Amino acid sequence: MRPKGTQHEALEPAGSASDPEISVSPSAGRLERMAPLLAGLLVAVAVVAPLAVKGWLLLLDSVSGPYPDLPPQIWGVSGGATSSVPMTLVVLGISRIVGRAPIIWLELAVAFPLAFVGMARLIGASGEPADPAIRNPAGRVTARLGAGALYAINPFVFDRAWAGHLYLLLGYAVVPFAAASLIRAKPELQLGSRHRLGPLTPALWMVLGAAISVHLAWILTLLLLGVVVVDRFRLRTVAWSVVTLVCVAASLIYLFGSLADETGATQVGAFDLQAYATRGDIAENRLLSLLLLTGFWRREAALPVDSLGAGAFFLGGAVLIVMVTGAAVSWRAGGQQRRALLVLGFAAALATLLALGNSGPTGPLFVWLFDHLPGFKVMREAQKFILLLALFYAFCFGHGMAELVRRATTKAVVISFAALAFAVPAIFTPTLFWGFAGRITPSRYPAAWTAADRLMGPGHSQSSAESGKILFLPWHQYNGFNFTGGRNIYQPATAFFRRPVIQGDNPELRGDHTPPGSRQARSSDCRA
Repeated sequence: MRPKGTQHEALEPAGSASDPEISVSPSAGRLERMAPLLAGLLVAVAVVAPLAVKGWLLLLDSVSGPYPDLPPQIWGVSGGATSSVPMTLVVLGISRIVGRAPIIWLELAVAFPLAFVGMARLIGASGEPADPAIRNPAGRVTARLGAGALYAINPFVFDRAWAGHLYLLLGYAVVPFAAASLIRAKPELQLGSRHRLGPLTPALWMVLGAAISVHLAWILTLLLLGVVVVDRFRLRTVAWSVVTLVCVAASLIYLFGSLADETGATQVGAFDLQAYATRGDIAENRLLSLLLLTGFWRREAALPVDSLGAGAFFLGGAVLIVMVTGAAVSWRAGGQQRRALLVLGFAAALATLLALGNSGPTGPLFVWLFDHLPGFKVMREAQKFILLLALFYAFCFGHGMAELVRRATTKAVVISFAALAFAVPAIFTPTLFWGFAGRITPSRYPAAWTAADRLMGPGHSQSSAESGKILFLPWHQYNGFNFTGGRNIYQPATAFFRRPVIQGDNPELRGDHTPPGSRQARSSDCRA
């Protein structure tokens, strides 16, 4: 008999043959690895299948056309916003391969499997605690599917997908990978170690997230701060976090020129805090709206829960019970799982307060950061912070569903709970599927536009009579068109016509503010 506490026993795998309840067969291991990816692909198909047909998918802030406009500020000249430079260049490169028409629905489709796999990675990052709900293969698969489903299918995702904030959604899908790396990281910069780059892995994920959507530089910083707080401000952890932030800041150096430019197309001021303020979608209460992952400042579509009626109350209560159960299980498990719970919970709580923007208890702090912290103006739309609350919800929901599986007495009940882990988020956000419940379909540009473009040509001739810009009317940055069924979209003329297009740059936000014109709008070199 082997003595208790020997090293051999300590290294015995959790799924050994001596414990038949938690033994892991090769097929179960493959299912565990492949289930999140397959589930994410299934959701992607269910969302974009009606959108992946002939035509152009035109969303509120994402439009495409045969001649995409590559703004001069992307090369660091002519002022304007440059926050999407890395992702813009990648997307333009991919569009050269797959074509311009599919690029928007492809961006949307990729976000779902990426989010599922990322949440599976985050659940795995919480380690293998004594809790058999996580050690049991059925529990592990259920935890990963439940967490992925709630993270990928919720009102926040619906709002951003409807609005065409695809870079943000792709960055959102990368957040669980960054969170898993931050939680796993050993904050010790041992330059002589064989694994000396290990502590810098979180920095690489944060750099990638910020390259996709610059807002993630600030959002992921809250997770990094959570690690520092949970580690009780250990000197090594603080030093490691500083090095990580320096790496992220260095990757954003291309932004500095546009942030200092006061004449560019995108100017951000104090009014933006009100114009892009979080809405009180639920009972006109901002905090309650944020807790339900809503509050997007531009409400163009009905809330998904509106289609559920009274059933939303009971369904939401069931989800809340599962999440509380998952949080309790993670706390009792201790070790890495409790640490993950604390890091995610701290970041989610702080993010929720910051998502209130210039209102709420942290309103003065938010305004001070907005006015004085370089680069923080990119967070003028504070509701984006709420994605960390979605991350925390998904983590707890996954572990809560795994706990239900652990307590199940028959295989049929296990399968039922595993199916519910996937189905409940889908029921809670039904209007995300099948082309937003059929409300969005691909569009076809009018034949008259094609004829006009052919008549005008590219406008790059050296002859003054054959060169110049065109003026597009009506003079609105956002318009509803017959070919979009009346839906408002960002003016697509710059993506359709080969000649440079002059158009209005007033987004017509809430209030009476009219932003100053861009250099392009002030140009007198235009021909209608």
